[in-house]
Amino acid sequence: MYCGDKLSTSVECYNKRTNIIGDFKKLISEIKKMIPEWSSIVDLCKKSEALNDSLSSLPNTICTTISLSDKFLSFKSKGGEYKKVKITCNRDWELLAFPKWVIVSRNNYDEIVVESTKNNTSQKRIGEIEVGCLGEVKKITILQK
Repeated sequence: MYCGDKLSTSVECYNKRTNIIGDFKKLISEIKKMIPEWSSIVDLCKKSEALNDSLSSLPNTICTTISLSDKFLSFKSKGGEYKKVKITCNRDWELLAFPKWVIVSRNNYDEIVVESTKNNTSQKRIGEIEVGCLGEVKKITILQK
């Protein structure tokens, strides 16, 4: 049995002597020649492409494509309006961010449903909804008069 850098046998050992016949010693000697040292294995790996490969040299195996049916939504100041935006993506996408003055949810048809709340100010409100998939982010600009 090879263990670390030493060859061990399951032959009876006593008084620090091993009871091995001559042919068995020759066999052990041949086996030792066939088993490389750990340093040789490391050198072999360094020479091979296995250790030289890096993630940057691998082809991009995770490609995402995300698109939106609309990039701009406009709402009246009265609130209570609903608008839908279809999200098309080849992976699962998620809603990342949206302004507090809209209510945004995801339905079962890969759409986000945006509901405006009443704008009690005389100022226009502008914000963005962010949708993402594996690091790619798309934005929908929203305006409320």
